[in-house]
Amino acid sequence: MNSDTDKNDILDPSPDATLLIYLGAINIYWAMVEAHVSAALFSLLELDDLEFTILLGRLEIVPKLKKLEQILRHRKNEEKEKFVTELIKCVDKLRPDRNALTHGVYQGKSNRGEYAFALMADVLFEEDSEAAKKMRVFTVDTLKDHVGETIDLLPKIHAAFDSPKMLKLYDGPFRVPKGFQVDPLPAIREETPKSQPQSFQKQ
Repeated sequence: MNSDTDKNDILDPSPDATLLIYLGAINIYWAMVEAHVSAALFSLLELDDLEFTILLGRLEIVPKLKKLEQILRHRKNEEKEKFVTELIKCVDKLRPDRNALTHGVYQGKSNRGEYAFALMADVLFEEDSEAAKKMRVFTVDTLKDHVGETIDLLPKIHAAFDSPKMLKLYDGPFRVPKGFQVDPLPAIREETPKSQPQSFQKQ
């Protein structure tokens, strides 16, 4: 999210434990989403896992999704093509914040509880996108929402492309747990949380 947070509002330049935990969760779950997208694309191609990795292993998530979309359009699979088109929109919506949190330089925490990140000129690689904003800020709530929305993509991708071949890649180097915890904080607290964190259990 964007904000007009002024640098004079920054109180503490050191990242606190809460921020570090959410940053870890966001990196973990985004890696899972990318693995699911790779497995979905792999499931449609007549390639073994090594050939697939050679051809597409370093491709970013959106180009992979667009190739997936093109293949489905060519095969006239309108249902799955529509799903992937919507998935691209969801990923594009999440990526600006994910890029800021991954590539941005942490500036500190304001007295309003906002975590500020600055994107330096050398990583402003999408000049026409929201990711190109120089300063972005986040609260605990927006970080938790981001984790939840990222997790929500996983069962949808799996359900749409579930097949023995997808599972060959999905359960290989990209094996992921069956349960996903949206709020990582209670898991690292010594005390028992008063309420259970929101979670998703793969059906």
